[in-house]
Amino acid sequence: MKVTVTSANAPTVRHTTHIVMGAPVLTARQDKPLTGVEPGSELRVTPAFGNKGDTAIGDSFIVELWTEEATLRRQYSNCRYDKAVSPTRAQCELPGPLPVGAAYETDGPLTAVVDETAMYGKVYTTVLRAHDPLNNTLLPASAPRGTGGPLGVRPVDGSGDDFIPSGYGKAEMAGGELSFSTNQINDVQAIGFTIKGKVGKVFDTQVPYPRNYDGGVLRLKLPEGVTLVPVKPENHPSEVSYCEYADQEHGLAHCSGRLDGGAWLRARIDKRVPGAQGGISASSDPEIDPNQENNTAPVKVEYLD
Repeated sequence: MKVTVTSANAPTVRHTTHIVMGAPVLTARQDKPLTGVEPGSELRVTPAFGNKGDTAIGDSFIVELWTEEATLRRQYSNCRYDKAVSPTRAQCELPGPLPVGAAYETDGPLTAVVDETAMYGKVYTTVLRAHDPLNNTLLPASAPRGTGGPLGVRPVDGSGDDFIPSGYGKAEMAGGELSFSTNQINDVQAIGFTIKGKVGKVFDTQVPYPRNYDGGVLRLKLPEGVTLVPVKPENHPSEVSYCEYADQEHGLAHCSGRLDGGAWLRARIDKRVPGAQGGISASSDPEIDPNQENNTAPVKVEYLD
């Protein structure tokens, strides 16, 4: 479109504006969920994106990754990371252009290390134009960079159904996720806790609900010097459960495990016993959950002055 502006007391001004009819539509490749992942193992994520619009993109791109239940390795010099050690977010700038119908993937994987305690997790990816961050909070220039060479791109076929645009936001952004579950999803893991209080005082302590537990009775071994104080059902709300003695002579109790808040222990510290420690246990089928060692966790005592 050519515009001419004239005036009686000023020179004529001419301006040409190029109007592009159409828009790019960024797509991102969707990854299939992973199962049976080993905690502590590496996931190699290779983001891929394409343009299914009718207008090319001429500038560079930003690919962002952030993780749940995993950390990233600092690999590439053109990627910034949120932390120098065990980062959970990366931001990489990759070269354009991206013509209509073209698609690229990174020429190397971004590596995520699964947390040792992970059961379920995700690695999210977002690709967007570098000049238009869409109100995303970008990492500062001072953020730590990777220790290796730069990350680049290589062409791939982006015509398949696994390359899809975002269902929200602008067409110049797309995202995906790699979800995973580990081989610990059937591993019942008791969670230890600490009994805190003054000697001679009665107090309540919450008994945490074990991970991956499907409900039932928890077995409690009280630390030496600690006595359970029984609570009658009529003295507390029905949705709250308190531990009860199973064998008072040996300091053994049962606690009804509840997903919505565990159970509660009302106890009294009778005397100070340095190093006193009990335990909380949850049962599981050894054929389904072969790791029985973490079915028991310590119960400690902290004496308050």
